[in-house]
Amino acid sequence: MEPCQRNSTLISAYGLAITLGSLIGSALGVGVAFAFGQSKSSAPFVSIGTAFGAVIAVLVVVCKQRKIPKCCWKKQFTDDDSSAYEHVPLVKVDPAHLTYIKRLAAYHISGSFLYREDVGFQRTITLDEAYTQLVIEDAWKTRTRSTSKCVEVPDLPLQRNYIKEAKRPIVIKELFSQLGERVYKPTVLVLGHAGIGKSVMAERIVCEWANGMLDSAAKAYDNFNMVFLFKFKYLKKFENEKISLKSLLFDVHTSPGSSEQVILNSLQNEAEKVLIIFDGLDELNKVFQCAATTLVTNIETEALLEDILRSLIMGKLLSGAYILVTSRPSAAITIADDFHRVVEILGFSEEGVHAYVTKYFSDDVPFSESVFAHLKSNLIVFSLCSIPVSCRLVCQVYDEHQSTHRLQAFPELTTMTALYTRVFCRLVKHHHHNQSSSLTKFEDIMHSIYELVFKVAKMAYEGVLERKLVFSEEDLASYGLQDELTFLSCFLSCSRERVLYSDDEWKCSYIFHHLTVQEYLAAISLLFYTKESIVENVKVFQNDGRMEIVYRFFSGLPFIKPPLLILELKDDITLLRDKVRMLVSELNSFYKSNSKRKREQKELVKTLMHMALESQDSDIAKDALAVFMTEIDLSECVLNAADCTALRFLLQNLETPMTVTLDHCTMDDINVQVVCDQMDKMDTLSLSRNRITVQSLLYLAEALAKNSTLVSLHLDGCTFLIGKKTTLAARAWARNNTLTYLNLRACDLRDGDLLWLPDVLRSSSCILEVLKLDRNMFSNLWQLCDALKNNKVLHTLSLRTCTLSDDALQALADLLTSNEMLKVLNLAWNSFTTNGMKAFANSLKINKSLQVLDLAACELGDNEIQLLAEGLRENECIQHLTLFRNPMTKVGLQNIAFALKMNKCLLTLLIDSYSGQTEYDLRVLTNAIVQDHSLKELVLRYARPRDKSSGVELSDLEEILKGFRENDLEPFVRVMETDGKINPVKEIPNFSALTDLDERKLYIISITIKQ
Repeated sequence: MEPCQRNSTLISAYGLAITLGSLIGSALGVGVAFAFGQSKSSAPFVSIGTAFGAVIAVLVVVCKQRKIPKCCWKKQFTDDDSSAYEHVPLVKVDPAHLTYIKRLAAYHISGSFLYREDVGFQRTITLDEAYTQLVIEDAWKTRTRSTSKCVEVPDLPLQRNYIKEAKRPIVIKELFSQLGERVYKPTVLVLGHAGIGKSVMAERIVCEWANGMLDSAAKAYDNFNMVFLFKFKYLKKFENEKISLKSLLFDVHTSPGSSEQVILNSLQNEAEKVLIIFDGLDELNKVFQCAATTLVTNIETEALLEDILRSLIMGKLLSGAYILVTSRPSAAITIADDFHRVVEILGFSEEGVHAYVTKYFSDDVPFSESVFAHLKSNLIVFSLCSIPVSCRLVCQVYDEHQSTHRLQAFPELTTMTALYTRVFCRLVKHHHHNQSSSLTKFEDIMHSIYELVFKVAKMAYEGVLERKLVFSEEDLASYGLQDELTFLSCFLSCSRERVLYSDDEWKCSYIFHHLTVQEYLAAISLLFYTKESIVENVKVFQNDGRMEIVYRFFSGLPFIKPPLLILELKDDITLLRDKVRMLVSELNSFYKSNSKRKREQKELVKTLMHMALESQDSDIAKDALAVFMTEIDLSECVLNAADCTALRFLLQNLETPMTVTLDHCTMDDINVQVVCDQMDKMDTLSLSRNRITVQSLLYLAEALAKNSTLVSLHLDGCTFLIGKKTTLAARAWARNNTLTYLNLRACDLRDGDLLWLPDVLRSSSCILEVLKLDRNMFSNLWQLCDALKNNKVLHTLSLRTCTLSDDALQALADLLTSNEMLKVLNLAWNSFTTNGMKAFANSLKINKSLQVLDLAACELGDNEIQLLAEGLRENECIQHLTLFRNPMTKVGLQNIAFALKMNKCLLTLLIDSYSGQTEYDLRVLTNAIVQDHSLKELVLRYARPRDKSSGVELSDLEEILKGFRENDLEPFVRVMETDGKINPVKEIPNFSALTDLDERKLYIISITIKQ
């Protein structure tokens, strides 16, 4: 309908509504007049009724016009089915625009409804049936581009527990939002290794948008009027040609027909309602760099494909549009910092594996439960199933045995290479069975297709090198495969597509069933290249990591037992294994020469781990371990269950225990279980900033109960979700007799979360020496302190920033009166008053073991300092005392000075040169030090005072040093610049006087007093 026709129709509708409303209103007015006995003077009633009726009628028409349907039928749409578009959730837009959006939604549904056929099976699975929730985590922090347009999320609820929410996996509908920040993220990079589910996730997003499956809860999707999905493997044909974004959207994707200009205007004017998804950045030939200078700003300007993508990401083209790009990690490292958000798909969780298996065998629920139980019993296979494509192949292998239910007869699928080799052999057998071949023995079949397999493998290998995933009929002919389409159907799918800018010209293209299938065949081809060619091939890996999965298969194929027959026909297996060792050696050299590129190093380490796992060879594992010196450090590296299984295999081949650091690696229950299986190969394990549940805690406890090597365990920053299994964890942990260091800093612990720890500390086998509980929230420490009273090994207890109050301080005072082992106590950044300090000071008079006491920032005023000084006068053991950031005055300093005259054991005192309080003069303290020579070191937190009465300046400190020298005390001064708080950043060398320092900065000044 043309605009003028549409407007006239709308005017007519409003006119009719006003007329009808007026008539009804006037009739009601007359009725009301008669009801009140005013029939002779009914005119006012009629006028009011007429006006009221007209207004109501207009409002009804407006509401009718603005009504938005909220449901969409799940059906396969066709372009000619006009009734199919009636229920797509849309905002009110121009009819031409509306038609295009409906066509776009129909395109997505028709393209995604039939999901995939299983390789080798005549079986189709819809996207809704097959899709299972993936585990998605933030990968690393990226720069915030101030030039980008961010939109505030309306009514996003604030989260109470920020720690736990930050640790929670991301669901797809939250990809464009960050909880707690209240801003949408216009550009998102989704990373994921081979077969992890990137493409299926992209299809799921567009399908959910089109179907309206998430309804009003899916705010990120309801916000979009148009969603486009491009797969780079189909866009590669434009890689060296110039094309405009308009042509990509309208000619390559979905044509707007005669409404092109209307849609084009809508795209440019409402870009913030557009989502464009690019799937498979790693499939581009070139290494993508956002830093290049060619940027496009006009949607109709023709440019190279990479320039268009770069301009979209940088916000120069279609500014405000939402951009989502998927890629393997190694190919996207150079551009990650240009996105607002970078996430990584880790695959399935334990619940995800269970859900997928249940869906796959939905027609036989008992069998699906048996399959899952069998998977769960084999930790290696179960971790392999965390990768969706591997899980799917494993289910296919199990499906072969469904008729017999003989689970024990299943082969051991310990590696990805073994799994793909089994599928490869089955496809070959299946092909010959369908061809009614007279050959029955597998050896004879392999002999018959020997040359054919290597032609396909060569095509796959050269395709990987060139990042070519779609092959034409001419490509098949160049490899002599044009007449072997029946055999090729085992590995490739054929599709017909329309030639661009042509309505009647079509061509066939061929693509491997999955990229990993192409990479498996490429590995077969690579094995028979010369060693020199393989070394040259490493340079390709150095550039963008495109050979990563090929190398994994390459390492596994020569070590498969029994060997793949086709390999034995071609070459000596021993020579092939030597090539693997040579490749591992080359990658080790590359790692050492790439020390400044940390992200690339992390991905290379993961590749080496998986190469060792695929080989199942101890010598290969030891060669891979050569990249680590004294510590296996994978911190900040996103790990899934398969990665942890590879790490487990490396640890199995360690000769002596090593330190293993897995900080911020998104570890979940399966990962922790896999790593704990080899705890005997570690002396230190760090799992800081991971999501450790009670189940994970139980795995740790059970491993510790059997362990004989681990001495240090770091769990700081982990979120403990405490439940009923804590008693079991305590009982198992209490049997450990090796652990000496435990760090539970910032674990969001409360009083009830420590119920398991006292049982561990009371255990006769416990030898824990250092316990750190900093940055948690405790109010009751009586149970913990009671457990420590008779403990004979713990010498360091840290409770820094734990919101402790006087009750907790009294519990600690009670502990100090009886404990004879505690040497270090850190209570900094808590809040105490005289009620708690009185008991604590009295305990210091009795205690004979405490040597280091930190009371920084404990809100100790003059009264609290006076009580502390009374305790110090009689104390005979404290050597190191910290009193930074306490609001004392000159009176407090006098009390400390008096205590120093009586105390002969205190060697180091840390205190402020400026307190912010009036009448604060540090010279009161330094004069006492001059008179009494027992103190060996005075450490000052220096900040320039606001006025003379609240502290000393640098010139005053010079005078104090001069006073030391005049009394035959030679002060040695060290100055460290801080980060603006209290943490030293760097030491200031070569200064002639303190007055040379910058008065505006915060320093730590250490004065060592030599007699």
